[in-house]
Amino acid sequence: MALFWLSDDARAAIEPHLPKTQPGARRVDDRRVI
Repeated sequence: MALFWLSDDARAAIEPHLPKTQPGARRVDDRRVI
């Protein structure tokens, strides 16, 4: 978990608001992008 800015609790809180699927390239872990 040390590589990410978001804790698991914070990730769980925002996960419902992240897109489930989208066309195009595969998604990377959103914690790496944010």
